[in-house]
Amino acid sequence: MLQRLQSIPAISCSYMLVHVISQQCPNGWYGYSLQGKCYKFNTANKLTWQDARVFCQTHQGDLLRVDTANELRWVLNQIRSNYRQHAHYNGTVWTGLNNREYLTAWEWADGTPAGNFIPWNPNEPNNYRGREGCAGIVASGKFNDDQCSNKYPFVCSRDRGKLLNI
Repeated sequence: MLQRLQSIPAISCSYMLVHVISQQCPNGWYGYSLQGKCYKFNTANKLTWQDARVFCQTHQGDLLRVDTANELRWVLNQIRSNYRQHAHYNGTVWTGLNNREYLTAWEWADGTPAGNFIPWNPNEPNNYRGREGCAGIVASGKFNDDQCSNKYPFVCSRDRGKLLNI
C-alpha cells in the first residue's frame, strides 16, 4: 500500500483567500447606495488639491470620483447641505477631477477617465492663464477648473467594501 501511494504524482494547489472587510462606511463617511462608495465631506479643512488628495489617501480613499449622473446628483445635494452652513465656504469644493498633466482629457485622481456627464460652467474648462489643472464643484453645482494651489474644502470617496489578500 505504501508503495502505491508513493507512485501517485504530487498535486500542488494554490489559492488566494479574499476577504471583504466591511460593507459599512467607516465612522464619519456617508454612503450613497448599498453597493456604492463612501464619501467624507471635509468642511473643516481648506487644503490645496494635492494636500486634500493626501488627506483622502491617508484615510484609505482618494479625492472624489463620480461614476454616474445619479451619483453626481446625490453628491451635489450633500455638498449643498454640508458646506453652505459653514462660514468659510466660498462656493468651491475640490473633487478628484484634474488635468494636471495638461493632457487633452480630464480624469479623476485615480486615473479613471471623466465621464461625459460632467456639467461644466459655461466656457469651462478654460485653463485660464495656463494654470488651471484641477476642478472643483462651485455653488451652482457645475464644475470649474481652477489653480491646484488654491485652498478649498473637499470631498473624499472610497469603495464601500475593501478587498484584502490574506
